[in-house]
Amino acid sequence: MPLILHADNGAAMKSQTLQVKLQELAITPITQPPTGKQ
Repeated sequence: MPLILHADNGAAMKSQTLQVKLQELAITPITQPPTGKQ
C-alpha cells in the first residue's frame, strides 16, 4: 500500500528538507490549498 501525506501548501510542507525526507521514506506528498473557513 502506498504511503501518502495530504497537506496544505504551507511553506513547511513545501520545504526541500521535508521533500527529501519524504522521498527517502517513499512517501508521496499531495498538497492542495486549504478548503475550510476559519
